[in-house]
Amino acid sequence: MLLSLLPESSAQRSEITRTLRNLEPRVENQRKEEMGEMMGKLKELGNTFLGSPHNTSPLARSDKTPQVILASQVTISNSNQTDKGDTL
Repeated sequence: MLLSLLPESSAQRSEITRTLRNLEPRVENQRKEEMGEMMGKLKELGNTFLGSPHNTSPLARSDKTPQVILASQVTISNSNQTDKGDTL
């Protein structure tokens, strides 16, 4: 380390040592802040693709089994096809 090249009595050495000691907590705080920001953005991205936890789509409801979800999609799909025929 370059600090070892300075003489023990150097004012710069004590200043550098103090700065290095204060730097570690600042780096840790910055790391935590950036990690929180990154996780927030990642959650936002996931919600964009999967829908928010408050979404009411059949796929977002955890209380339904895959069979119920499939049946509701088929019903929705069939009703959309029927509606298209009625508008002509």
